[in-house]
Amino acid sequence: MISGIDEIATNTEFNTQKVLCPPVISTPGTPSSGKADIVFVVDNTASMAGIQTTIANNFSDLVTSISGRGVSDIRMGIVEYTDDEFLLSDFNGSKWSSKQEEISNEILRLASTNRGGTENAMPPLNTAANNYDFRDNENGAQTKHVVFVTNETADDSAFLSSTLANLQGKGIHVHGVYQKYSGTAPLDAVVQSTDGKFVDLSSPTWGTEISTVIGDTIGESAGSIIEDDNMPTLSFQVGANAKDLFKVDLTDARTKTFGIQELNVLSTAEAQTTIGSIDQAMQTISTARSKFGAYQNALEHITTNVNNYSVNLTNSESRIRDADMAKELMEQTKTAILTQSSQAMLAQSLKLPKGFWIC
Repeated sequence: MISGIDEIATNTEFNTQKVLCPPVISTPGTPSSGKADIVFVVDNTASMAGIQTTIANNFSDLVTSISGRGVSDIRMGIVEYTDDEFLLSDFNGSKWSSKQEEISNEILRLASTNRGGTENAMPPLNTAANNYDFRDNENGAQTKHVVFVTNETADDSAFLSSTLANLQGKGIHVHGVYQKYSGTAPLDAVVQSTDGKFVDLSSPTWGTEISTVIGDTIGESAGSIIEDDNMPTLSFQVGANAKDLFKVDLTDARTKTFGIQELNVLSTAEAQTTIGSIDQAMQTISTARSKFGAYQNALEHITTNVNNYSVNLTNSESRIRDADMAKELMEQTKTAILTQSSQAMLAQSLKLPKGFWIC
């Protein structure tokens, strides 16, 4: 639900203008030179072939999403795990590859080699953290990322604390691609605690969400493109004069703005805190909706006035440009009647003298 809210807030726009989140702007004078190291930790047990194939088919969109945010230097690696095996893929003698074709082909290869059935999530995460030389973060940019892909639970929650300490100590963000239910609570904790993003396999569009949710996040955090903290004010020209403007203050509708990006109900106290945070977020949303409703009413009133003004202007222009046929016909008829009356009176007056003399 949190990912869904953020996706709506991030992607809703009109005429290229974001209306529910701050605009994305380029850092002045900074070229697109961001860098990102991404390790895909992929469950390779028996039921993963379809998921791996979907990821491979959407992989170019993921890379495009990342590079489109200003990241020109992308290194990628793969850790596959089955039961107690944790293997690092080799790319011509290197754990890293900068070629998306090599990574997508390797994921397709995994789809043809599925085996085993035990999902031990924490060891492969530690394998990725300990065996890859992630480049350091620079100037606030987040370089280190792990994308964890599975369709099962985490069977080794006893190692959660030590794994979290390892990941957080090295500053690695973990993003999850799995189906959320009670058995995935350890994975939920890893993603939330490392400030990662989550894509739910139960979503019918999860293949594209890897790009729009995880890809955009990696690109924004690692690239030279940053977000403005302030929401813009829209100005609408509603009159004939330069200063006839109607201004609309937009609202940032992302979960981090409302303070609900990290919620849990693991204890009574935490559940009560969560309920309070959600209530506050709902109140903020209700206030924003009321404000937008007032804007809509005002704009509808302005539209009605402008339409009336337009009709009156059109009528005036028509009267100036075109003849009023009804009026002209009336004038013609009036003139004809007056002319005919005058002629009749003249004819009658010509007869009067002749009649007088006869009498």
